[in-house]
Amino acid sequence: MPTITANILIGHATNQDGVYASHNMYLIEDIKPVWFLQETGIESTDMNGMCVTWVPRKESILEDGLLMIALYVVKSREIMEYANRYLHSASGDKADLNEDIKLDNLEELRHKSRALNMGKKLVITVMEDSAISNQLYLLENYRFQVEVCTPQYTRRPAEYGHEFQIAGSLVQTGDNAMMPETSIPLIVD
Repeated sequence: MPTITANILIGHATNQDGVYASHNMYLIEDIKPVWFLQETGIESTDMNGMCVTWVPRKESILEDGLLMIALYVVKSREIMEYANRYLHSASGDKADLNEDIKLDNLEELRHKSRALNMGKKLVITVMEDSAISNQLYLLENYRFQVEVCTPQYTRRPAEYGHEFQIAGSLVQTGDNAMMPETSIPLIVD
């Protein structure tokens, strides 16, 4: 069953430290990962309701998603020119980066994307066990404002019975230390 494991809101910073998101991306992981990029509807964009779908390479899922943003949201002229030259489906709404582009050309596009001042704010939400969890350090190589949200608190059903296992805390602490896992009974009326 396809599962959303990450989400990226793309837009501009607001005075309240939030984001005015013009675009939204979802990472769906199943047999292979897939990024979906679409407008939020908050403002009119050149996408005109189109949903862009990319199959990233497994070793570079996050960076391939950031390249999508540079190409379809920021619309960097230089990156668009290179993409049109190297990526067989750059002007379309679907691409498989495992088949539609040579690895060295893809790496050149990623390199240009890293150097780009995107002028955007990204809010990246990463669920437990997302394939991009171990790729987040790569954000240090990019030039945009970013907030990364990772699980601080989880509650899931225990294996048997009406209990839940809890990890983390909903109470903010200075160091956001995770509390040990516990079980609580589920009260059913």
